Amino acid sequence: MRRGLSLLGLLLLTAASPQASKGLEITWIDVEGGAATLIVTPRGESILVDAGWPEERDAQRIRRAAEAAGLRQIDHYITTHWHLDHWGAIGRLTELMPVKRFYGHEFPAGEPEDIVPKMKEAWLRVSEGKRSWVQAGDLLPLQAVPE
Repeated sequence: MRRGLSLLGLLLLTAASPQASKGLEITWIDVEGGAATLIVTPRGESILVDAGWPEERDAQRIRRAAEAAGLRQIDHYITTHWHLDHWGAIGRLTELMPVKRFYGHEFPAGEPEDIVPKMKEAWLRVSEGKRSWVQAGDLLPLQAVPE
C-alpha cells in the first residue's frame, strides 16, 4: 500500500511540475502515394512538407495530425516537387486551416502531362501573396530558440 501511495504521489508531483521545454517534433503522415511530414519546432512553429493527393482523405489526415500537435495553422508549407501525390491536397487543406507561407521551386515550363492545370491553378491561387520560389541554398526563416 505504501509503495502505491508513493507512486501516486510521484505521479501527482510530475503532473503539477512545469513542463520541460519541448524538443523538435516530427510526424510522418500517411497520405496516398507520397507522404506528408509535419515538423513542429521547440518554439511551436510548424512546417508541413508535402501534402498528398487532391482528395478529402489526405487533407483531413493532415488537419487531424496538426490539431493533435496543438496547431491551429501551418506556418510554412513546402512542396518538394510537382508530382501530384506530393502537393495535391494543399488546396483542400487551406480550406480546413490557415497556411501562412508557401515554398517551392517554380513550375516547369510548358505543360508537362504530370501537372494537372486545374491543380496548378489551385496551388497558385491559395499561395497568392504568400509564396516564395526557392532555390538550392535558400534558408527557411524560422524563429530562433532562446538559449
